[in-house]
Amino acid sequence: MQTTVTSFAPILFTALTVVVIGGVSLSGGRGTILGVLAGALFVGVLNNLLVLHGLSTAVQDLIRGGVLAAAIAFDAWLHPRNDETEKSGEL
Repeated sequence: MQTTVTSFAPILFTALTVVVIGGVSLSGGRGTILGVLAGALFVGVLNNLLVLHGLSTAVQDLIRGGVLAAAIAFDAWLHPRNDETEKSGEL
């Protein structure tokens, strides 16, 4: 049985969504275990609500992607990238 990377794509997408919603910054690794647990709870409830509403898989993926994009945009707004700080090695 051969496993391809694409078979893990939904799991990786869910894991990324959980950690970003949980407050882990993609630009610096800030975050807490409790935040990730809260993110997992949020994503689990969201997934259940989408299934209970009977939405198609494509619509569910669009909504999850929108939630992930919003979380990344919020993180980028909350922690703006500073090129001077990155050059000096400070966070």
